[in-house]
Formats: sequence, structure tokens, C-alpha cells
Amino acid sequence: MTGILDRRGEWIAAPLLALFVTLLGPWWGVHEMDADEGINLMKALLVADGYTLYGDIWSDQPPVLTYLLAGVHEMFGRSVAAARGLILLFAMAMVWGLFRIVRQGDGAAAAWTAVAVLASGALVQRLGVSVMIGLPAVALAVLALERLLAAGGRRGPMLLSGALMALSLHTKMFTVILAPVLLVPLVMAWRAERPAVLAWGGGFVAVFGGLAMLAGGAFVDQLVRPHLAADMASLFPYDQGSRRLVPLLLQMPQFLAFGALGLVLARPWRQARWLLPALWALTAAAALYTHTPLWSHQILLVLVPLAWLGGLAGGALARAGGGAEGWRRGVAVAGGGALAAAWLWWGGPQAAATAEVLRRPANPVDRAAVAALRTHGNGTPWVVTDRPIDAYYAGLLVPPPLAVYSIKRVRAGLLTPRQVVEVIRAYRPEQVSYRRIFMGKAVKAYLATHYHMVPDRDGQALFVRHPLTALR
Repeated sequence: MTGILDRRGEWIAAPLLALFVTLLGPWWGVHEMDADEGINLMKALLVADGYTLYGDIWSDQPPVLTYLLAGVHEMFGRSVAAARGLILLFAMAMVWGLFRIVRQGDGAAAAWTAVAVLASGALVQRLGVSVMIGLPAVALAVLALERLLAAGGRRGPMLLSGALMALSLHTKMFTVILAPVLLVPLVMAWRAERPAVLAWGGGFVAVFGGLAMLAGGAFVDQLVRPHLAADMASLFPYDQGSRRLVPLLLQMPQFLAFGALGLVLARPWRQARWLLPALWALTAAAALYTHTPLWSHQILLVLVPLAWLGGLAGGALARAGGGAEGWRRGVAVAGGGALAAAWLWWGGPQAAATAEVLRRPANPVDRAAVAALRTHGNGTPWVVTDRPIDAYYAGLLVPPPLAVYSIKRVRAGLLTPRQVVEVIRAYRPEQVSYRRIFMGKAVKAYLATHYHMVPDRDGQALFVRHPLTALR
């Protein structure tokens, strides 16, 4: 049994993550994990229905996950559970890749410690079943790094590594933070394995360039403009990385504790076994500290390398206990027990908190909002809403230009009330529903003329088109 855990541990660790998250609660039935879920589901549904990304559909994110989710919709229809199952597969791939990376350098004990630390985080548990693009991008980057470190000069794995990294960037561009981590082994391999390094570059350029060409010129404009359109620090004064990064990390202190311990115990230091995870963690932390807005899901970029460093601590104690005698072995065993106790002390409450979220019944306001859209959904299939998940559950579509009705897009001035009015005028939706974002004076004035407000809506401003204006 020990041999299987050592040699094939990644094939056990990945399913264990899926089982662990499943046991925490019925994640497939949660109404919405995050507002981004509705946006991602609606974009994919529109693509599956034949609308073009970056053409009909405005989107400020790369295309890979949208296309994959569109394929899920082709196979399973409107299924939030199927979409979340796809994300869970990415989470399993991330654990699989991290296990192999750590085992290659520090053995199976270190690998098991690393994935245990990673799985203990409440954020990782929720992101593992949330239809969001951050975790899939990080998972692809981890797989790219695993193939790179395991290539041993072989061109095939190097080419695959480059292609995987290109897919990661085309899922969410924030994994560009890993560039220094990838450059270290590439530069080290350049003299002795130049053809293999060129194969890595070829795989990267072919996939990244090919997807960019398929997406078209609007892809670059929609991806870049939201980050340059305005001073984000003034638009999100309370969401600056300098204010949020440390508090967010302190919510999961086991990562900081295990990461720091890994740096201390990763000896002999001359082997620099901590170089890549430390470089990754420091680069990601520095980038996020200066980034605005900083959302909680973005710190996954820091959690993965901290878990890797935590694995070094477990590996060091396992080696010390295995080769020592007498009191030295006792110290190593006691240290391992202390690590396990710390993991339970910090990880247990976080797992309980995740379970509470995943088992929470749907908010009555959410259920009522979806039911109202179904009740008044006669006529066109369109509904304008700042909560696309409501339309998704109600069997309706959001006009493609408004699939991404996000706070960031509105505050950056990339979606004005007048533009919303133009979309309403063009698509003539039967309903307009607001639950998150201030609609603006222009929208309010247009709705007052062409729609009537449904009374007694708790937490929902719902407007239905006047019958006499249906043909205007």
C-alpha cells in the first residue's frame, strides 16, 4: 500500500479531493457561488447558441473556459452541476500536477503534505466547484510546470508544456505572474537542451497565437481596455491589493505557517529546493499587492506555492525521522504530529465553514427572482439583468452585449446607462431585472416610458414591457 501511495499517489490524491469536496455538501445545488458564475454560464450558453465571443458577446476575459463550458452545454444542456463538475476536474488536475512536482523534488511525503495543505483552504474548496476562470487557469499553469520539470530534455513534454501555458493564459491572463518560475528551468536547460527549449517556445507560440487569431482583433481590445480605461485605485478604494492581500491570507493561516516552515526546513539550502515555490509565492504576492481591484479568488496564485513550500516541511521531517535514531527520530515524529495537529486546527474550521456554505438552502429572494422571470417570460427569450444566473435558471437569455454586466465594467465606464438603453431598444426584452447594480437615470427614464414595474418584489426591481409598446 505504501508503494502505491508513493509511486501512484497523484492518481489517489486527485479523486480524494473530489470526494472531500463532495462530502462537504451538495455543491451542485447551490444557487450561486459567486456573481461571476452567472456571467460565465451565460457567455457559454450564448456561444453554444451560435453567438460569437468578442463579436456579439462583449467579454474582458480570454476564451478557453467559455468554449469548454459551451461544449458542456452542448452535451448536458443548461446544467449548473455539469459546469461545476468541469471545474472540479480542473481542481483534480491541479492536485495531480502539484503532487507530481513536489514528489519529483522531495518525495511522496512532501507531495502528500503539499496537497493536504492546499485542500485544507476554504477558498480552494469553494473555487474547486465554482464556475470561475481563475482555478482552471492556475491548474493549466501547474500542469505546464510539471511537464517542464519532468521533461528531461525530451521535446514532446516540452512542447506540451508550452501549449498548456498558452492555454492557461488564454483562460485567465493573471498566470503571466508565473513567467519567472518558468524561465528558471528554461534558462537552465538552454545550453544543454536547446532543441527542447525551442520546442517549448514553439508549442507556446502556436497555441497562444492560434487562439488569438481565432478570437479576432476585438479580443485584444476587450481584454486590454478594462485594465487601462480608468484609475482602478480610485474606482475601488476598498479593494486595493495593499489593503486586502494580507487580511485575505490571514484568513487561511495554515498556508503562511506551513510555507514559512518549509523555507526553514528545506535543507541543505545549497540545493535550492525552495527556489521555485519561493519565487512563485513572492512574485505573485508582489503583483497582487500592487493590483486593484483584488478579489479573494485571485490569491489562489499565492496559495499554491505556499502549499508547495509546506510540502517541503513534511518531506524534511519524513527524511529526518526515517534516517535518524533515538531522540532525533522522536523529534521528527513529534514535529510531524505537530504539523498534523496544526493542519486540523486550521483546516477543520475552514472545511466546516465551506460545508455550511455548500449545504445552505437557496435564498428565498433568489428563488423568488427566478420564479418571477419565469412567470413573466412570455414573448421574446431575452431578459436584461445584472444577475445573469437568474436568467440562466429561468430558461431565458441575456442580450450578448450585456452578458458581462459586472461592477468592474460599469465603474470603469465601459458600460454606461445609455449603452444599456440602446441594448434594450435593440433586443426588446420582455423583462428587465435589477438586483445588484444601480441602473442609472437613463435606464430608469426609458423603463418608466416603455415598461411597468412589478410591485412587491423583495430585493428585485422587475420591469415588464407594456403590451402597447411591444411593436414600437
